[in-house]
Amino acid sequence: MLIAGVCWGQTMTGVVRDPAGLPLEGARLALVGAGMSQRTGADGVYQFLGMVPGEYRLEITREGFQTLRRDGLLVGVGERVVFDFELALGKGSERLEVTGAPPLLQVARGTVGFAVEQRKVVSLPLDGRNFVPLLALSPGVSLSPGSVLPRINGSRPRVSEYIYDGISVLQPEPGQVAYYPILDAIAEFRVETNSYSAEYGRSNGGVILVSQKTGTNAARGTLFGFFRNEKLNARNLFAATGAKPRFRRNQYGFVLGGPVQRDKMFFFVAWQGTRLNTGVVRVSTVPTLAQRRGEFLSVVMDPGRGPFGGDVIPVSRFDRVARELVERYPAPNVIGAVANNYRRVGNEDTGSDQFDGRLDRYFGTRQRVFGRYSFLRDESWPVAPLPDGSGNVTSGVIGDTVTRADSLAGEHTWNRSANAVNQVRFGYTQRRFERSTLRSVGRVGIPNVPVGSFADVLPTFDLVGWQQIGPPANGNARFTTAVTQLIDTYAGVRGGHSWKVGMDLRWSRLDVLQPANPTGNYQFSNLYTGNSVASFLLGQVVRFSIDVQPEVVRPRARVAEFFGQDDWRVSRRLWVNFGVRYTLNFPSTVLGGGTQVFNLVTERMEPVKTARNLEVLNFAPRLGVAYKLGEAVVVRAGYGMTWIEQAGITTPFTTPLFPLIQTLGQQALNNVSPAFVLSAGPRVGAQQGVFGVQRDNGSGYAQQWNLSVQKTWGEDWSGEVGYLGSKLTRLGVPDVNLNQLRVEQLGAGRRYPQFNTVALYRNNVGHSTYHSLQARVEKRFSRGLTLTGAYTFSRLIDDAGAVFDSAVLTGPAANFQAADSYNKRLEKDVSTGNVPHNVSAGFVYEWRGWQWAGIGRAQAGSPTAVTQATNFNAFAGFGVQRPDRLADPRLEVPSVGRWFNTGAFVGVGPGRIGNSSRNPVVGPGYRAVDVMMGRTFRLRDGLRLEMRAEAFNVANTPPLGNPNGSFGTAAFGSITTALDPRVFELVMKVSF
Repeated sequence: MLIAGVCWGQTMTGVVRDPAGLPLEGARLALVGAGMSQRTGADGVYQFLGMVPGEYRLEITREGFQTLRRDGLLVGVGERVVFDFELALGKGSERLEVTGAPPLLQVARGTVGFAVEQRKVVSLPLDGRNFVPLLALSPGVSLSPGSVLPRINGSRPRVSEYIYDGISVLQPEPGQVAYYPILDAIAEFRVETNSYSAEYGRSNGGVILVSQKTGTNAARGTLFGFFRNEKLNARNLFAATGAKPRFRRNQYGFVLGGPVQRDKMFFFVAWQGTRLNTGVVRVSTVPTLAQRRGEFLSVVMDPGRGPFGGDVIPVSRFDRVARELVERYPAPNVIGAVANNYRRVGNEDTGSDQFDGRLDRYFGTRQRVFGRYSFLRDESWPVAPLPDGSGNVTSGVIGDTVTRADSLAGEHTWNRSANAVNQVRFGYTQRRFERSTLRSVGRVGIPNVPVGSFADVLPTFDLVGWQQIGPPANGNARFTTAVTQLIDTYAGVRGGHSWKVGMDLRWSRLDVLQPANPTGNYQFSNLYTGNSVASFLLGQVVRFSIDVQPEVVRPRARVAEFFGQDDWRVSRRLWVNFGVRYTLNFPSTVLGGGTQVFNLVTERMEPVKTARNLEVLNFAPRLGVAYKLGEAVVVRAGYGMTWIEQAGITTPFTTPLFPLIQTLGQQALNNVSPAFVLSAGPRVGAQQGVFGVQRDNGSGYAQQWNLSVQKTWGEDWSGEVGYLGSKLTRLGVPDVNLNQLRVEQLGAGRRYPQFNTVALYRNNVGHSTYHSLQARVEKRFSRGLTLTGAYTFSRLIDDAGAVFDSAVLTGPAANFQAADSYNKRLEKDVSTGNVPHNVSAGFVYEWRGWQWAGIGRAQAGSPTAVTQATNFNAFAGFGVQRPDRLADPRLEVPSVGRWFNTGAFVGVGPGRIGNSSRNPVVGPGYRAVDVMMGRTFRLRDGLRLEMRAEAFNVANTPPLGNPNGSFGTAAFGSITTALDPRVFELVMKVSF
């Protein structure tokens, strides 16, 4: 047996028959080298439970029949495989050797999944050496370019469960994967995409199972190095002149495994270092030198007095603070451009080190234990859009960041008998980071500003339509999450039933100091002057917000889940799987207490320990059916329900943190007068936002269903087509303002005049619906070739493309993304994650030491939101204002300068909600082909040298970002970002 990884849920089952096709009782089956054996009962059924993923040799003996030995039986991670055997009459001394691949037909379950074996993991070209892009080879999985957060069958990006060696590494707040394994240390991985077993929960997307390698009796290892340099690459679309942006990456490391004590104890270690230095293009819109002097080319209003003469603001009228701050803007460097007139190319540095170490110990044939420790440290220094460090970075690392992840996993497996096994698993995973942006700047002379943590950070000055001065939100933080997990499962076999019961207990911890805007966010629009820059120069603040957090806060949560699953072989052709999972989401608390919520009835702040009720009826049924129509065709169907967090997204923390964190603010009460003048500062005792709660709002849950047909051809080809759908209920949505006026009340006073924004904390009332047609074809490895291809046609509709920013622990946001807090129907639209067409394919071909491999992906564009840069209804508590849409915005020949018809939209004024839907524009699609060519040289017995070249985006198709959706800005409709062009990589590996 080849030991490939730790076990959880792997089962081999089937029926042994005589030449007449009748069940054969008393046949002895032994897994050679694995120390596992059993005898068939009267029904001829056998089942091996708790198996390690890998390749097995099986020997079957029975008096009066020839001995049958079968090699090459593959058991993948998380799989339940079926192998039926027929014994020939004869003497036991007569032996029949059978070598061949197991059948591709999946007949034991009604679930839908996709497995990637080690050959593809280590051979397919992967940009960044992360296994997640391989998930996109499965139908139903869409992956945004440059992202490692897939959407699986209509889910949101951060809600899939990641299980490494049986232990979850998904961290709450905001659903971050603690680390990704070293690629060469992965034995195999599998993604369960629909109607999976009751053994798995907590996910409203998919379950990603990764089996890492273990040591064996033979010492084996690999040294590897991956190298890149910009001289081999094409030019980025937005760096058309000058030297190529820098692109240098070195990834190097080793994996090594072997015996500590032959047949009893094994070790495995892996280490990888990454050093990355890349040139990044940042495109911004900055004021011209003339505008910085107060000279404009259009009418500029003097608030309350009429237009400025000659469209010039006298320097004497400049606000004292703004006069100094405007000098932080660089001069435009894109000649002739009005929008996107400043381009900066800088070098980003990233350095990371990663380590895995594990021991596996076998105690006889019945017990085994393993322990693993994984470590990651990553340091990143991103490039800001402006030279002084200012600018809004909306993706990737947003500030100088040090991240560390630590993970412990352990398991004890006890084969109590041939028909019963117990597994106990323990896991602890922690992720922490510290981030710093624009620190040690000091205060800028604005009075009356409350002081909290990170008081030396430059405030943010947001000029609508222009690049901001100051750091992005959450640019400074100290953040630690941790999850402790204890799992116990007991599995057994009785007749045609294979059953499993168990529990999954989790304790989640968060320690955080992360005020989104610790020194304040000052917003300037064109409301009072007709130009945001002019409003800034005059100090006309339309909205001010500051998050005051003096010390670390410590939310805590725990979850208990229990499950039962029965896989029943009803007949030779029919399998039925049924199970149930029971979830107890205990309401979260805050260590040390001191939290309060706003009572909407009494209009008073009240102390609380928790903010939700304990739910005791969260049962989630699972049902699957598989029926074998013939020797090469199976029909499968399944339904599954899964309860997720009380917040409807991957965070269990539902207790508001007021007054431990307070968001104070002041905004204009009309469209005539500003909130205040910048140099005078906000009003002392500025209004604050508060949270109420909806205690009886239940946890979020997902429902999934599928109907599919699989057919195999010969021994190596398989095709599958089916309908898959999902419905997600009680999802997390953006905070809405209960203190917003209704449309018919514009001009009246607010309901809660003593507060700025009033919201229900993490109010999970969103919904989504997903329908898809999915098809897949696969050829497993034979004659040097393996390949897979997938196509998905789908539609995803929801009423909240984004959720509350779960990485931001503040008071209610004033710029929430709902057009009207009292009209949720306005938000229902095709989702931001809707990708109607998705095609992917991958192959590996080997011939006489040469190897070729490739991955191709093509997917339609995703929708883009359009909102007005100036929200004329902000004074009444409206988070955004959308324009009117007059026509279809699609263009026959779009370009990066004008991706859609901007003339299809027209602005609306105060008191109106535009008729545009939430996501009226579709961004650019994505297509790319990555290829690899290599050669392996045998230096001597057991020693091999592999050299290869890889090319990513070999056709050099620009992977464009989405267009600017801010109506009323000069950059509206344009695209300013593109991911990497064609990139080459050279690889060398030495294996022994």
